[in-house]
Amino acid sequence: MSKGINFFKNIKKPEMNELVNWFQINFTSLSNDMKLSNHSFSDNKPNSYHLEDTVWTHTMMACLNAENNNATKINKIAILLHDIGKPLSREIDETKKRVNFIGHEGISSYLAIKPLKELLSYGVITKEEMEDILFIISQHGTLFNNIDKEGNMLKKENVFSKFISANKINTLVQILDKDNNTTNIELIKEYFKKEITLFNNFIMQVYYDSTGRFHISTNDNGRKNFAYDLGKKIYTEEQLIEYIFNSVEHCLLIKNNKNQISKKRKQYENKNIKSCLTINKNTEPYIKVLVGPPGIGKSTYINECIKKAEDFVLISRDNTLMKYALDNNIIGKKIKCSNCNEQGYVIDKQLNGVRNKDTVLGKCNVKGCQQGYITILNYSQVWQELSEEDQKNIDKILEKNFQQAFKKKKNIIIDMTNMSNKKQKKWINKCNNKYYTEGIVFFTDLETLLNRINKRNKEIGKDINYSVILKMLKSFTIPNYDIFDEIKININ
Repeated sequence: MSKGINFFKNIKKPEMNELVNWFQINFTSLSNDMKLSNHSFSDNKPNSYHLEDTVWTHTMMACLNAENNNATKINKIAILLHDIGKPLSREIDETKKRVNFIGHEGISSYLAIKPLKELLSYGVITKEEMEDILFIISQHGTLFNNIDKEGNMLKKENVFSKFISANKINTLVQILDKDNNTTNIELIKEYFKKEITLFNNFIMQVYYDSTGRFHISTNDNGRKNFAYDLGKKIYTEEQLIEYIFNSVEHCLLIKNNKNQISKKRKQYENKNIKSCLTINKNTEPYIKVLVGPPGIGKSTYINECIKKAEDFVLISRDNTLMKYALDNNIIGKKIKCSNCNEQGYVIDKQLNGVRNKDTVLGKCNVKGCQQGYITILNYSQVWQELSEEDQKNIDKILEKNFQQAFKKKKNIIIDMTNMSNKKQKKWINKCNNKYYTEGIVFFTDLETLLNRINKRNKEIGKDINYSVILKMLKSFTIPNYDIFDEIKININ
């Protein structure tokens, strides 16, 4: 592998042509897949949103657009990598005669890990910049969920709140209130400098993406026209600063029990921002929602929490599923003993139980049989044997365990994939703004992830099909501050 100095004249300020050259040489397979992946259904059925045809052509047009507009380093790298997941997400809809790339943002996020790690090793980007690029790649399609079919804007606060931590607003409110200071624009700009920069990069990313293509629109308020106005009048830095300013002022009024809140400020009563005034990270219970596919490192993280002697209740579907199978002897009764040839194994719960969340040992139930303990149960076997009713029972147990922990104000860790914002919100909404909420995101490159899953299958029989993994990655959206008080990213 070539060193970064061989690609970039100035490591800290890579040019767009240098990045494109580096990517094609060091990640040939990814770039070739993009060159072979068409947006069109057929030669005489082009994609009206991508008349330029291939994913690679679109990417190059967007990259050129970014270069010609003096894009930031973050945007140059993000625009180069934003659609690398399209070839793996490509699906043909024969009925509607079109090609879909649903969920390509999630796949792109995980495929981007390896190139980003390489740029990190060169010193081209920092870890913080890497995290910002991953946020932009994962979220780059979500902005259009905030416009209706006619091109009209929905609430801008729905976009702004993704970038601004309620916890950080609360910290500023506490400082201002303690020192009897007032909010001002310059203070907001300095205190939220990182968030404002990320917001601007995000907006420009969508601009470069949307205008870096040939496109036919039957609607004057269509996507391309919308993109041209993004950073000019629709989503501007000034509007974001106004949103933060009014949020801080609103919280100060609430904190000081002042009920005369103007209608203008009332619109900033974001439930997360309002609740953060009463939630203290150091005194209130926490809920940590782990986000990532199987084999990504969630169990390792939990073990580290256990080593630190953290007091928490673990809500894990895998653990619950295996315990349910153990308690109900799902498979043991069906197995024939190789020693006495009789059918039926039982679990000695006191001696054995669940050794870990993936395997269970059993012993022949024939009196006098000398057969020792054998593995009679693994995750894949259990999954195949569970009925729909069993799955519903497991869901009920999970909900019961969660509610018991919640009522006792116990710390909670949710150990599931939680790949979509919808799944993440599901657990946070249950807390009724009474917990400090953390989203813990796990990343590794796709090749490493698949190797880990294959290794685990050989060791403990937990087989997860490649198509299932891709489906999970398609559903992924990185957590944002509209959901959580705090977000942590683990890249391994």
